[in-house]
Amino acid sequence: MALTLASSIEAVVKRIGERSVPLSAVELQAVDELKAYLAKSPAPERIIRRVETSLDTLPSLSTANAMRRLADAGVIRRKGVETWNQIRNRVMHGELVSPYSSEKDDQNILSLAQLFHDLTREAVKRASDNMPF
Repeated sequence: MALTLASSIEAVVKRIGERSVPLSAVELQAVDELKAYLAKSPAPERIIRRVETSLDTLPSLSTANAMRRLADAGVIRRKGVETWNQIRNRVMHGELVSPYSSEKDDQNILSLAQLFHDLTREAVKRASDNMPF
């Protein structure tokens, strides 16, 4: 259930669409300069590709960063974001959530459910704001 909630939360965040931050002119110039350096660099290809990929994804927000911004804006609760981070990272890295519920586990599931509810409400609000009536 924890994994289902965590992945559903991630899907709703993606649906909301706040997933990028434009780079400033200074940042774009820095990226161009770094790419020019990489084109001439004697570094191994594997390292060059990794750095280029990082440069290409700079404008992209991770799900966690997108949720932090939504929390900062008061759209969702920070506690839910913290719980999502904790559970998602544990589960995605092979640590199972105990099948034997404790009070803390129950609170975590409730926190995830509340986060999912808040995000769904925001997704519906944004979708209805863009619908002609």
